[in-house]
Amino acid sequence: MSKLYELSRVIMPNGAFLPLYEELFTRRKEKTCMFGDVLTNVNIYGFDTWMNAFSAKIYHTYCDLGKLYLSLDIDGSYKVVVFGSELNNVFNRIDTTLVEQDCNGKSVIEIPNPSAYDGIAFKIYEDKANPIKIHGGAWCTDKEAQRDNKLAVITCTFKREECVTRNIALFENFLKENPSLKNKMKYILSDNGKTLPESLNSDNVNIYPNINAGGAGGFTRGIIEALHDKETFDRVLLMDDDVEIFPESFYRVLLMSNYLKEEYKDSFINGAMVDLYSKDMYFENLGIESGFWVSGYHHPQTLFDYTNVLKVLNIPQHVQEGSLGMKSAGWWYCSFTVDTIKEKGLPLPFFIRGDDLEWSWRNNDKIFIWLNGVNVWHAPFLWRVSKVVDRYFTIRNIFYTRLLHTDNFKRQFRKWFWDCINSVVSMYDYVSAELYIMALEDILKGPDVLKENPEEKFKSLNSVQKQVQYLECYDKDKLEEVSIKPRHKVAGWRKFLYRITTRGLHCPDCFYEKEGTAIEWYPPVPDFIMIKEVKVYNILTGKYEVRKLDKKKSLYYRQKGKALLDEIYNRYEELEKNAKTAYTELTTEKFWREYLGLDK
Repeated sequence: MSKLYELSRVIMPNGAFLPLYEELFTRRKEKTCMFGDVLTNVNIYGFDTWMNAFSAKIYHTYCDLGKLYLSLDIDGSYKVVVFGSELNNVFNRIDTTLVEQDCNGKSVIEIPNPSAYDGIAFKIYEDKANPIKIHGGAWCTDKEAQRDNKLAVITCTFKREECVTRNIALFENFLKENPSLKNKMKYILSDNGKTLPESLNSDNVNIYPNINAGGAGGFTRGIIEALHDKETFDRVLLMDDDVEIFPESFYRVLLMSNYLKEEYKDSFINGAMVDLYSKDMYFENLGIESGFWVSGYHHPQTLFDYTNVLKVLNIPQHVQEGSLGMKSAGWWYCSFTVDTIKEKGLPLPFFIRGDDLEWSWRNNDKIFIWLNGVNVWHAPFLWRVSKVVDRYFTIRNIFYTRLLHTDNFKRQFRKWFWDCINSVVSMYDYVSAELYIMALEDILKGPDVLKENPEEKFKSLNSVQKQVQYLECYDKDKLEEVSIKPRHKVAGWRKFLYRITTRGLHCPDCFYEKEGTAIEWYPPVPDFIMIKEVKVYNILTGKYEVRKLDKKKSLYYRQKGKALLDEIYNRYEELEKNAKTAYTELTTEKFWREYLGLDK
Protein backbone atom coordinates (compact mmCIF):
# COMPACT_ATOMS: atom_id res chain seq x y z
CA MET A 1 0.00 0.00 0.00
CA SER A 2 1.18 3.53 -0.76
CA LYS A 3 2.04 5.93 2.05
CA LEU A 4 -0.89 7.36 4.01
CA TYR A 5 -1.24 10.93 5.25
CA GLU A 6 -3.33 12.00 8.23
CA LEU A 7 -6.41 14.17 7.82
CA SER A 8 -7.90 13.84 11.30
CA ARG A 9 -6.76 11.68 14.18
CA VAL A 10 -9.06 9.47 16.23
CA ILE A 11 -8.72 10.67 19.81
CA MET A 12 -9.52 8.76 22.97
CA PRO A 13 -10.95 10.72 25.95
CA ASN A 14 -8.50 11.88 28.58
CA GLY A 15 -8.97 12.57 32.27
CA ALA A 16 -10.33 16.07 31.67
CA PHE A 17 -13.47 14.67 30.03
CA LEU A 18 -14.20 11.60 32.13
CA PRO A 19 -16.75 10.49 33.02
CA LEU A 20 -19.44 13.04 32.15
CA TYR A 21 -18.28 13.95 28.66
CA GLU A 22 -16.62 10.75 27.44
CA GLU A 23 -19.37 10.42 24.83
CA LEU A 24 -17.98 13.42 22.97
CA PHE A 25 -15.21 10.97 21.95
CA THR A 26 -16.67 7.48 22.11
CA ARG A 27 -19.76 5.79 23.52
CA ARG A 28 -19.78 2.25 24.90
CA LYS A 29 -22.62 -0.24 25.22
CA GLU A 30 -22.93 -3.97 25.85
CA LYS A 31 -24.72 -6.43 23.58
CA THR A 32 -24.95 -10.11 22.67
CA CYS A 33 -24.31 -10.75 18.97
CA MET A 34 -22.43 -12.95 16.50
CA PHE A 35 -18.71 -12.44 16.89
CA GLY A 36 -16.98 -14.55 14.28
CA ASP A 37 -19.28 -17.60 14.14
CA VAL A 38 -20.17 -17.61 17.83
CA LEU A 39 -22.88 -15.83 19.81
CA THR A 40 -20.81 -13.65 22.12
CA ASN A 41 -21.16 -11.01 24.82
CA VAL A 42 -19.47 -7.95 23.37
CA ASN A 43 -18.65 -4.33 24.13
CA ILE A 44 -19.41 -1.93 21.30
CA TYR A 45 -17.37 1.27 21.09
CA GLY A 46 -19.06 3.84 18.88
CA PHE A 47 -16.95 6.57 17.29
CA ASP A 48 -19.90 8.33 15.68
CA THR A 49 -19.12 11.31 17.89
CA TRP A 50 -18.34 15.02 17.80
CA MET A 51 -14.62 14.40 18.23
CA ASN A 52 -14.09 11.38 16.01
CA ALA A 53 -16.58 11.24 13.13
CA PHE A 54 -15.26 12.31 9.73
CA SER A 55 -16.97 15.23 7.93
CA ALA A 56 -16.71 13.47 4.59
CA LYS A 57 -18.77 15.81 2.42
CA ILE A 58 -17.04 18.92 3.77
CA TYR A 59 -13.58 17.48 3.18
CA HIS A 60 -14.37 16.24 -0.30
CA THR A 61 -16.08 19.50 -1.29
CA TYR A 62 -13.26 21.82 -0.27
CA CYS A 63 -10.15 19.60 -0.24
CA ASP A 64 -8.08 17.88 -2.91
CA LEU A 65 -7.94 14.32 -1.56
CA GLY A 66 -7.09 10.90 -2.84
CA LYS A 67 -8.72 7.76 -1.48
CA LEU A 68 -9.96 7.79 2.11
CA TYR A 69 -8.77 5.26 4.69
CA LEU A 70 -9.40 4.50 8.34
CA SER A 71 -6.19 3.53 10.13
CA LEU A 72 -6.63 1.86 13.54
CA ASP A 73 -4.06 1.26 16.27
CA ILE A 74 -5.57 -1.49 18.43
CA ASP A 75 -4.11 -4.44 20.32
CA GLY A 76 -6.12 -7.66 20.07
CA SER A 77 -8.86 -9.15 17.89
CA TYR A 78 -11.97 -7.12 17.08
CA LYS A 79 -14.59 -6.42 14.47
CA VAL A 80 -14.93 -3.02 12.83
CA VAL A 81 -18.05 -1.64 11.14
CA VAL A 82 -17.71 1.57 9.10
CA PHE A 83 -20.87 3.39 8.07
CA GLY A 84 -21.78 6.49 6.11
CA SER A 85 -24.55 8.85 7.21
CA GLU A 86 -26.74 11.19 5.19
CA LEU A 87 -29.15 13.79 6.51
CA ASN A 88 -32.60 13.39 5.00
CA ASN A 89 -35.47 15.86 5.24
CA VAL A 90 -38.01 13.06 5.65
CA PHE A 91 -36.15 10.32 7.52
CA ASN A 92 -33.79 12.60 9.48
CA ARG A 93 -30.65 10.44 9.18
CA ILE A 94 -29.91 7.38 7.08
CA ASP A 95 -26.93 5.14 7.91
CA THR A 96 -25.40 2.81 5.35
CA THR A 97 -22.83 0.12 6.21
CA LEU A 98 -19.72 0.60 4.06
CA VAL A 99 -17.29 -1.92 5.58
CA GLU A 100 -17.70 -4.81 8.04
CA GLN A 101 -14.70 -7.01 8.75
CA ASP A 102 -12.76 -8.88 11.43
CA CYS A 103 -9.37 -7.45 12.34
CA ASN A 104 -6.38 -8.28 14.49
CA GLY A 105 -3.93 -5.62 15.67
CA LYS A 106 -3.26 -2.53 13.55
CA SER A 107 -5.53 -2.26 10.52
CA VAL A 108 -6.01 -0.02 7.49
CA ILE A 109 -9.43 0.02 5.83
CA GLU A 110 -10.26 1.71 2.55
CA ILE A 111 -13.58 3.59 2.60
CA PRO A 112 -15.67 3.24 -0.57
CA ASN A 113 -17.31 6.32 -2.12
CA PRO A 114 -16.76 8.63 0.89
CA SER A 115 -17.82 11.85 -0.86
CA ALA A 116 -21.45 10.63 -0.94
CA TYR A 117 -21.91 10.98 2.82
CA ASP A 118 -22.33 13.90 5.20
CA GLY A 119 -20.43 11.97 7.83
CA ILE A 120 -18.52 8.71 8.14
CA ALA A 121 -18.00 6.94 11.44
CA PHE A 122 -17.18 3.49 12.81
CA LYS A 123 -17.84 1.08 15.64
CA ILE A 124 -15.50 -1.43 17.26
CA TYR A 125 -16.84 -4.77 18.58
CA GLU A 126 -14.83 -6.37 21.40
CA ASP A 127 -15.27 -9.87 22.86
CA LYS A 128 -15.72 -9.16 26.56
CA ALA A 129 -13.78 -12.33 27.38
CA ASN A 130 -10.81 -11.10 25.31
CA PRO A 131 -10.48 -7.34 25.89
CA ILE A 132 -8.64 -5.16 23.43
CA LYS A 133 -6.57 -1.99 23.90
CA ILE A 134 -7.59 0.95 21.70
CA HIS A 135 -4.71 3.40 21.27
CA GLY A 136 -6.35 5.54 18.58
CA GLY A 137 -6.24 5.85 14.83
CA ALA A 138 -6.70 8.35 12.03
CA TRP A 139 -8.71 9.22 8.97
CA CYS A 140 -6.13 9.25 6.18
CA THR A 141 -5.65 9.78 2.47
CA ASP A 142 -3.08 8.37 0.05
CA LYS A 143 -2.49 11.77 -1.57
CA GLU A 144 0.20 14.07 -0.23
CA ALA A 145 -0.86 17.64 0.61
CA GLN A 146 0.17 20.34 -1.83
CA ARG A 147 0.97 22.76 1.01
CA ASP A 148 2.93 22.68 4.25
CA ASN A 149 1.38 25.55 6.17
CA LYS A 150 2.40 27.09 9.47
CA LEU A 151 -0.19 28.36 11.95
CA ALA A 152 -0.04 31.24 14.45
CA VAL A 153 -2.59 30.82 17.25
CA ILE A 154 -3.31 34.36 18.51
CA THR A 155 -5.01 35.25 21.80
CA CYS A 156 -5.43 38.60 23.50
CA THR A 157 -6.01 38.77 27.22
CA PHE A 158 -6.72 41.24 30.00
CA LYS A 159 -5.94 39.98 33.50
CA ARG A 160 -7.17 36.44 32.98
CA GLU A 161 -3.99 34.75 34.14
CA GLU A 162 -5.62 31.50 35.28
CA CYS A 163 -7.28 30.80 31.91
CA VAL A 164 -4.24 31.80 29.89
CA THR A 165 -1.64 29.88 31.89
CA ARG A 166 -3.80 26.75 31.75
CA ASN A 167 -4.11 26.99 27.96
CA ILE A 168 -0.39 27.70 27.54
CA ALA A 169 0.38 24.55 29.52
CA LEU A 170 -1.98 22.51 27.34
CA PHE A 171 -0.36 23.90 24.19
CA GLU A 172 3.19 23.28 25.43
CA ASN A 173 2.31 19.73 26.44
CA PHE A 174 0.67 19.10 23.07
CA LEU A 175 3.83 20.10 21.21
CA LYS A 176 5.93 18.01 23.59
CA GLU A 177 3.79 14.98 22.71
CA ASN A 178 3.88 15.88 19.00
CA PRO A 179 7.46 17.08 18.33
CA SER A 180 6.95 17.00 14.54
CA LEU A 181 4.57 19.96 14.95
CA LYS A 182 7.01 22.11 16.91
CA ASN A 183 7.89 24.31 13.94
CA LYS A 184 4.39 24.20 12.44
CA MET A 185 2.52 26.29 15.02
CA LYS A 186 3.15 28.95 17.65
CA TYR A 187 1.06 30.52 20.41
CA ILE A 188 1.13 34.35 20.36
CA LEU A 189 -0.44 36.31 23.23
CA SER A 190 -1.15 40.01 23.39
CA ASP A 191 -1.18 40.90 27.08
CA ASN A 192 -3.45 43.95 27.31
CA GLY A 193 -3.22 43.95 31.10
CA LYS A 194 0.58 43.58 31.19
CA THR A 195 0.27 41.07 34.03
CA LEU A 196 1.64 37.83 32.54
CA PRO A 197 5.16 36.82 33.70
CA GLU A 198 7.98 36.73 31.16
CA SER A 199 8.73 33.19 32.29
CA LEU A 200 5.78 31.95 30.19
CA ASN A 201 7.69 32.82 27.02
CA SER A 202 9.33 29.92 25.20
CA ASP A 203 10.23 28.73 21.71
CA ASN A 204 6.53 27.84 21.30
CA VAL A 205 4.92 30.78 23.10
CA ASN A 206 5.50 34.53 22.66
CA ILE A 207 3.87 37.09 24.96
CA TYR A 208 3.74 40.77 24.02
CA PRO A 209 2.74 43.44 26.58
CA ASN A 210 0.17 45.73 24.96
CA ILE A 211 -1.94 48.74 25.84
CA ASN A 212 -5.54 47.93 26.71
CA ALA A 213 -6.99 48.46 23.24
CA GLY A 214 -9.68 45.83 23.73
CA GLY A 215 -10.12 42.67 21.71
CA ALA A 216 -9.60 44.42 18.38
CA GLY A 217 -6.35 45.99 19.56
CA GLY A 218 -5.11 42.82 21.19
CA PHE A 219 -5.82 40.58 18.22
CA THR A 220 -4.34 43.13 15.82
CA ARG A 221 -1.18 43.36 17.91
CA GLY A 222 -0.89 39.57 17.69
CA ILE A 223 -1.42 39.65 13.92
CA ILE A 224 1.29 42.29 13.49
CA GLU A 225 3.73 40.21 15.53
CA ALA A 226 2.86 37.12 13.50
CA LEU A 227 3.48 39.02 10.25
CA HIS A 228 6.97 39.97 11.45
CA ASP A 229 7.89 36.76 13.26
CA LYS A 230 11.06 34.98 12.23
CA GLU A 231 8.80 32.10 11.26
CA THR A 232 6.81 32.60 8.07
CA PHE A 233 3.21 31.85 9.01
CA ASP A 234 0.62 31.01 6.36
CA ARG A 235 -2.47 31.20 8.57
CA VAL A 236 -3.53 32.80 11.82
CA LEU A 237 -6.14 31.54 14.27
CA LEU A 238 -7.77 34.14 16.53
CA MET A 239 -9.06 32.70 19.80
CA ASP A 240 -10.59 34.11 22.98
CA ASP A 241 -8.64 33.93 26.22
CA ASP A 242 -11.45 32.89 28.58
CA VAL A 243 -11.88 29.46 27.03
CA GLU A 244 -10.80 25.87 27.50
CA ILE A 245 -8.92 24.64 24.45
CA PHE A 246 -8.48 21.28 22.72
CA PRO A 247 -5.04 21.60 21.03
CA GLU A 248 -5.78 18.69 18.68
CA SER A 249 -8.22 21.06 16.96
CA PHE A 250 -5.31 23.31 15.95
CA TYR A 251 -3.74 20.34 14.20
CA ARG A 252 -7.01 19.56 12.40
CA VAL A 253 -7.23 23.14 11.11
CA LEU A 254 -3.62 22.98 9.96
CA LEU A 255 -4.09 19.66 8.17
CA MET A 256 -7.24 20.79 6.38
CA SER A 257 -5.57 24.02 5.25
CA ASN A 258 -2.83 21.96 3.61
CA TYR A 259 -5.39 20.08 1.50
CA LEU A 260 -7.70 22.91 0.45
CA LYS A 261 -8.32 23.11 -3.27
CA GLU A 262 -6.68 26.06 -4.96
CA GLU A 263 -9.99 27.92 -5.33
CA TYR A 264 -10.67 27.47 -1.60
CA LYS A 265 -7.16 28.03 -0.20
CA ASP A 266 -8.19 31.36 1.40
CA SER A 267 -11.28 29.93 3.07
CA PHE A 268 -11.97 30.62 6.73
CA ILE A 269 -11.70 27.50 8.91
CA ASN A 270 -13.46 28.11 12.19
CA GLY A 271 -14.48 26.41 15.37
CA ALA A 272 -17.71 26.08 17.29
CA MET A 273 -18.45 27.66 20.63
CA VAL A 274 -19.48 24.96 23.10
CA ASP A 275 -20.75 25.66 26.61
CA LEU A 276 -17.98 25.71 29.22
CA TYR A 277 -20.30 24.46 31.97
CA SER A 278 -22.16 21.83 29.91
CA LYS A 279 -19.42 20.62 27.61
CA ASP A 280 -21.78 18.80 25.26
CA MET A 281 -23.95 21.85 24.53
CA TYR A 282 -23.21 23.42 21.17
CA PHE A 283 -23.94 27.16 21.04
CA GLU A 284 -22.86 28.57 17.68
CA ASN A 285 -20.51 28.17 14.74
CA LEU A 286 -22.01 30.43 12.09
CA GLY A 287 -23.85 33.71 12.51
CA ILE A 288 -26.25 35.01 9.87
CA GLU A 289 -27.35 38.61 9.42
CA SER A 290 -30.56 39.08 11.39
CA GLY A 291 -32.19 42.45 11.87
CA PHE A 292 -29.56 44.87 13.02
CA TRP A 293 -27.17 42.19 14.38
CA VAL A 294 -26.65 38.47 13.67
CA SER A 295 -28.06 35.24 15.06
CA GLY A 296 -26.80 31.67 15.01
CA TYR A 297 -27.64 29.66 11.90
CA HIS A 298 -28.13 26.55 14.05
CA HIS A 299 -29.93 26.40 17.38
CA PRO A 300 -28.10 25.31 20.57
CA GLN A 301 -28.24 21.54 21.03
CA THR A 302 -26.39 18.63 22.59
CA LEU A 303 -23.43 17.15 20.74
CA PHE A 304 -23.93 13.75 22.35
CA ASP A 305 -26.41 13.11 19.53
CA TYR A 306 -24.66 12.14 16.26
CA THR A 307 -27.54 13.51 14.19
CA ASN A 308 -27.02 16.89 15.85
CA VAL A 309 -23.32 16.72 15.00
CA LEU A 310 -24.17 16.35 11.33
CA LYS A 311 -26.78 19.11 11.55
CA VAL A 312 -24.46 21.76 12.98
CA LEU A 313 -21.89 21.00 10.29
CA ASN A 314 -24.44 21.38 7.51
CA ILE A 315 -24.00 24.81 5.90
CA PRO A 316 -25.70 24.69 2.49
CA GLN A 317 -24.12 26.33 -0.52
CA HIS A 318 -26.88 28.93 -0.78
CA VAL A 319 -26.03 30.04 2.78
CA GLN A 320 -22.36 30.35 1.82
CA GLU A 321 -23.43 32.46 -1.13
CA GLY A 322 -25.40 34.83 1.11
CA SER A 323 -29.01 33.97 0.31
CA LEU A 324 -29.96 34.42 3.99
CA GLY A 325 -27.78 37.47 4.55
CA MET A 326 -24.14 38.04 5.32
CA LYS A 327 -22.40 35.41 7.42
CA SER A 328 -20.23 35.89 10.48
CA ALA A 329 -17.51 33.89 12.25
CA GLY A 330 -16.77 34.76 15.87
CA TRP A 331 -13.23 35.36 17.03
CA TRP A 332 -13.63 32.83 19.80
CA TYR A 333 -12.04 30.52 17.16
CA CYS A 334 -11.49 31.92 13.67
CA SER A 335 -8.74 30.98 11.22
CA PHE A 336 -7.84 32.75 7.97
CA THR A 337 -4.79 33.23 5.77
CA VAL A 338 -2.01 35.78 6.03
CA ASP A 339 -2.73 36.57 2.38
CA THR A 340 -6.23 37.66 3.42
CA ILE A 341 -4.70 40.18 5.84
CA LYS A 342 -2.40 41.49 3.12
CA GLU A 343 -5.34 41.76 0.74
CA LYS A 344 -8.01 43.20 3.05
CA GLY A 345 -5.97 45.04 5.67
CA LEU A 346 -6.03 44.81 9.46
CA PRO A 347 -9.15 44.93 11.67
CA LEU A 348 -10.82 48.24 12.50
CA PRO A 349 -10.06 49.82 15.91
CA PHE A 350 -13.44 48.94 17.43
CA PHE A 351 -11.99 48.11 20.88
CA ILE A 352 -14.56 45.39 21.53
CA ARG A 353 -17.84 44.01 20.14
CA GLY A 354 -18.46 43.84 16.42
CA ASP A 355 -14.79 43.66 15.40
CA ASP A 356 -15.18 40.05 14.29
CA LEU A 357 -18.49 40.89 12.60
CA GLU A 358 -16.94 43.67 10.51
CA TRP A 359 -14.03 41.40 9.58
CA SER A 360 -16.42 38.64 8.52
CA TRP A 361 -18.55 40.98 6.42
CA ARG A 362 -15.41 42.40 4.85
CA ASN A 363 -14.56 38.84 3.78
CA ASN A 364 -18.01 37.53 2.89
CA ASP A 365 -16.76 36.59 -0.57
CA LYS A 366 -14.86 33.72 1.05
CA ILE A 367 -16.07 30.27 2.08
CA PHE A 368 -16.54 29.65 5.81
CA ILE A 369 -15.75 26.06 6.80
CA TRP A 370 -16.53 24.24 10.07
CA LEU A 371 -15.40 20.80 11.25
CA ASN A 372 -16.50 18.57 14.09
CA GLY A 373 -13.98 18.26 16.89
CA VAL A 374 -12.82 21.84 16.25
CA ASN A 375 -14.10 24.09 19.03
CA VAL A 376 -13.44 25.88 22.29
CA TRP A 377 -15.44 25.65 25.50
CA HIS A 378 -16.66 29.15 26.33
CA ALA A 379 -18.83 30.58 29.11
CA PRO A 380 -22.24 31.60 27.72
CA PHE A 381 -22.64 35.27 26.77
CA LEU A 382 -25.76 35.53 28.90
CA TRP A 383 -25.05 37.70 31.98
CA ARG A 384 -21.48 38.40 30.85
CA VAL A 385 -21.81 41.43 28.58
CA SER A 386 -21.41 44.72 30.44
CA LYS A 387 -23.48 47.84 29.88
CA VAL A 388 -20.49 49.59 28.31
CA VAL A 389 -20.08 46.79 25.80
CA ASP A 390 -23.74 46.29 25.04
CA ARG A 391 -25.02 49.86 25.13
CA TYR A 392 -22.05 51.80 23.75
CA PHE A 393 -19.63 49.67 21.71
CA THR A 394 -22.29 47.47 20.13
CA ILE A 395 -24.25 50.48 18.87
CA ARG A 396 -21.28 52.50 17.67
CA ASN A 397 -19.49 49.61 16.01
CA ILE A 398 -22.47 48.03 14.29
CA PHE A 399 -23.35 51.47 12.89
CA TYR A 400 -19.93 51.69 11.23
CA THR A 401 -20.09 48.08 10.07
CA ARG A 402 -23.45 48.69 8.43
CA LEU A 403 -22.25 52.00 7.01
CA LEU A 404 -19.30 50.28 5.32
CA HIS A 405 -20.79 46.99 4.19
CA THR A 406 -24.52 47.41 3.56
CA ASP A 407 -26.73 49.67 1.53
CA ASN A 408 -28.67 52.60 2.95
CA PHE A 409 -30.06 51.57 6.32
CA LYS A 410 -30.69 54.94 7.97
CA ARG A 411 -34.43 54.35 8.36
CA GLN A 412 -33.83 50.92 9.90
CA PHE A 413 -31.22 52.35 12.26
CA ARG A 414 -33.48 55.15 13.46
CA LYS A 415 -36.39 52.78 14.11
CA TRP A 416 -34.28 50.09 15.75
CA PHE A 417 -32.36 52.45 17.99
CA TRP A 418 -35.46 54.40 19.01
CA ASP A 419 -36.86 51.08 20.25
CA CYS A 420 -33.61 50.49 22.19
CA ILE A 421 -33.82 53.84 23.98
CA ASN A 422 -37.50 53.42 24.77
CA SER A 423 -36.79 49.95 26.14
CA VAL A 424 -34.08 50.94 28.65
CA VAL A 425 -35.96 54.09 29.71
CA SER A 426 -39.09 51.98 30.30
CA MET A 427 -36.95 49.79 32.58
CA TYR A 428 -35.57 52.82 34.49
CA ASP A 429 -32.08 51.88 33.28
CA TYR A 430 -30.80 55.42 32.98
CA VAL A 431 -27.14 54.38 32.98
CA SER A 432 -27.76 52.38 29.81
CA ALA A 433 -29.66 55.33 28.37
CA GLU A 434 -26.68 57.61 29.05
CA LEU A 435 -24.31 55.16 27.30
CA TYR A 436 -26.69 54.99 24.33
CA ILE A 437 -26.62 58.80 24.10
CA MET A 438 -22.80 58.77 24.23
CA ALA A 439 -22.74 56.25 21.38
CA LEU A 440 -24.96 58.47 19.22
CA GLU A 441 -22.92 61.57 20.02
CA ASP A 442 -19.72 59.75 19.05
CA ILE A 443 -21.25 58.50 15.82
CA LEU A 444 -21.89 62.13 14.90
CA LYS A 445 -18.22 62.98 15.50
CA GLY A 446 -17.30 60.82 12.53
CA PRO A 447 -14.56 58.17 12.22
CA ASP A 448 -12.01 60.24 14.14
CA VAL A 449 -13.65 58.91 17.29
CA LEU A 450 -12.13 55.52 16.45
CA LYS A 451 -8.66 57.09 16.74
CA GLU A 452 -9.14 58.24 20.33
CA ASN A 453 -6.89 56.79 23.02
CA PRO A 454 -8.62 53.47 23.81
CA GLU A 455 -7.60 53.33 27.47
CA GLU A 456 -8.86 56.85 28.20
CA LYS A 457 -12.06 56.18 26.26
CA PHE A 458 -12.81 53.00 28.18
CA LYS A 459 -12.07 54.73 31.49
CA SER A 460 -14.57 57.46 30.61
CA LEU A 461 -17.26 54.96 29.66
CA ASN A 462 -16.61 52.77 32.67
CA SER A 463 -17.08 55.73 35.01
CA VAL A 464 -20.67 55.95 33.75
CA GLN A 465 -21.25 52.23 34.24
CA LYS A 466 -19.94 52.43 37.80
CA GLN A 467 -22.87 54.65 38.73
CA VAL A 468 -24.85 51.43 39.10
CA GLN A 469 -24.77 50.34 42.73
CA TYR A 470 -25.09 46.59 43.23
CA LEU A 471 -26.13 45.15 46.56
CA GLU A 472 -25.50 41.64 47.84
CA CYS A 473 -28.54 39.39 48.03
CA TYR A 474 -28.14 37.11 51.03
CA ASP A 475 -31.54 35.51 50.58
CA LYS A 476 -30.92 32.55 48.26
CA ASP A 477 -34.61 31.69 48.26
CA LYS A 478 -35.28 35.14 46.83
CA LEU A 479 -32.82 34.52 44.00
CA GLU A 480 -34.54 31.24 43.22
CA GLU A 481 -37.95 32.90 43.34
CA VAL A 482 -36.91 35.68 40.95
CA SER A 483 -35.23 33.27 38.52
CA ILE A 484 -38.46 31.33 37.95
CA LYS A 485 -41.06 34.04 38.41
CA PRO A 486 -43.39 34.59 35.45
CA ARG A 487 -43.66 37.93 33.69
CA HIS A 488 -45.54 40.51 35.75
CA LYS A 489 -49.21 40.61 34.80
CA VAL A 490 -50.34 44.20 34.39
CA ALA A 491 -54.02 44.88 35.06
CA GLY A 492 -55.95 46.09 32.04
CA TRP A 493 -56.78 49.47 33.54
CA ARG A 494 -53.11 50.03 34.37
CA LYS A 495 -52.13 49.24 30.78
CA PHE A 496 -54.72 51.76 29.60
CA LEU A 497 -53.41 54.43 31.97
CA TYR A 498 -49.82 53.66 30.92
CA ARG A 499 -50.69 54.07 27.26
CA ILE A 500 -52.75 57.29 27.46
CA THR A 501 -50.26 59.02 29.80
CA THR A 502 -47.20 58.61 27.50
CA ARG A 503 -45.84 55.45 29.11
CA GLY A 504 -46.91 56.64 32.53
CA LEU A 505 -44.95 59.92 32.46
CA HIS A 506 -48.07 62.02 33.02
CA CYS A 507 -49.82 59.61 35.32
CA PRO A 508 -50.27 60.59 39.02
CA ASP A 509 -47.96 58.62 41.32
CA CYS A 510 -50.89 57.36 43.35
CA PHE A 511 -51.78 54.94 40.58
CA TYR A 512 -48.32 53.28 40.68
CA GLU A 513 -47.54 50.08 42.56
CA LYS A 514 -44.83 50.62 45.15
CA GLU A 515 -42.27 47.94 44.26
CA GLY A 516 -41.52 44.87 42.17
CA THR A 517 -38.76 42.51 41.06
CA ALA A 518 -37.14 41.61 37.73
CA ILE A 519 -34.24 39.59 36.42
CA GLU A 520 -31.24 41.33 34.81
CA TRP A 521 -30.26 41.05 31.14
CA TYR A 522 -33.17 42.43 29.12
CA PRO A 523 -35.95 41.92 31.65
CA PRO A 524 -39.47 42.14 30.25
CA VAL A 525 -40.84 45.70 30.22
CA PRO A 526 -44.12 44.59 31.92
CA ASP A 527 -42.07 43.99 35.09
CA PHE A 528 -41.73 47.80 35.31
CA ILE A 529 -45.06 49.10 34.00
CA MET A 530 -46.73 51.35 36.60
CA ILE A 531 -44.28 50.31 39.34
CA LYS A 532 -42.24 52.96 41.16
CA GLU A 533 -39.26 50.86 42.26
CA VAL A 534 -37.92 47.56 40.92
CA LYS A 535 -35.17 45.35 42.34
CA VAL A 536 -33.28 43.83 39.40
CA TYR A 537 -31.38 40.63 40.23
CA ASN A 538 -28.34 39.13 38.53
CA ILE A 539 -28.70 35.40 39.18
CA LEU A 540 -25.08 34.66 38.25
CA THR A 541 -23.47 37.11 40.71
CA GLY A 542 -26.18 36.95 43.40
CA LYS A 543 -26.42 40.74 43.44
CA TYR A 544 -29.15 43.23 42.61
CA GLU A 545 -29.63 46.89 41.83
CA VAL A 546 -32.59 49.09 42.72
CA ARG A 547 -34.08 51.01 39.80
CA LYS A 548 -36.46 53.87 40.51
CA LEU A 549 -38.76 55.73 38.16
CA ASP A 550 -37.47 59.25 37.42
CA LYS A 551 -39.94 60.99 35.12
CA LYS A 552 -37.58 63.88 34.34
CA LYS A 553 -34.81 61.51 33.25
CA SER A 554 -37.22 59.43 31.23
CA LEU A 555 -38.41 62.49 29.34
CA TYR A 556 -34.87 63.83 28.86
CA TYR A 557 -33.40 60.63 27.39
CA ARG A 558 -36.32 60.14 25.01
CA GLN A 559 -36.08 63.72 23.75
CA LYS A 560 -32.28 63.67 23.53
CA GLY A 561 -32.26 60.30 21.77
CA LYS A 562 -34.84 61.43 19.21
CA ALA A 563 -32.90 64.62 18.44
CA LEU A 564 -29.62 62.73 17.91
CA LEU A 565 -31.27 60.09 15.76
CA ASP A 566 -32.82 62.79 13.58
CA GLU A 567 -29.40 64.41 13.15
CA ILE A 568 -27.80 61.08 12.18
CA TYR A 569 -30.61 60.51 9.70
CA ASN A 570 -30.10 63.94 8.10
CA ARG A 571 -26.29 63.64 7.99
CA TYR A 572 -26.22 59.98 6.96
CA GLU A 573 -24.62 60.47 3.51
CA GLU A 574 -21.91 62.71 4.99
CA LEU A 575 -21.13 60.17 7.72
CA GLU A 576 -21.00 57.37 5.16
CA LYS A 577 -18.60 59.27 2.91
CA ASN A 578 -16.27 60.14 5.82
CA ALA A 579 -16.27 56.55 7.10
CA LYS A 580 -15.35 55.09 3.71
CA THR A 581 -12.61 57.69 3.28
CA ALA A 582 -11.09 56.88 6.68
CA TYR A 583 -11.49 53.11 6.25
CA THR A 584 -8.26 52.57 4.33
CA GLU A 585 -6.13 54.45 6.84
CA LEU A 586 -7.69 52.75 9.88
CA THR A 587 -6.81 49.26 8.58
CA THR A 588 -3.13 49.92 7.82
CA GLU A 589 -0.20 48.73 9.89
CA LYS A 590 1.12 52.31 9.95
CA PHE A 591 -2.03 53.49 11.75
CA TRP A 592 -2.07 50.55 14.13
CA ARG A 593 1.58 50.92 15.12
CA GLU A 594 0.94 54.53 16.07
CA TYR A 595 -2.39 53.69 17.77
CA LEU A 596 -0.76 50.97 19.91
CA GLY A 597 2.42 52.98 20.50
CA LEU A 598 4.62 50.24 19.06
CA ASP A 599 7.30 52.55 17.66
CA LYS A 600 7.82 54.52 20.86
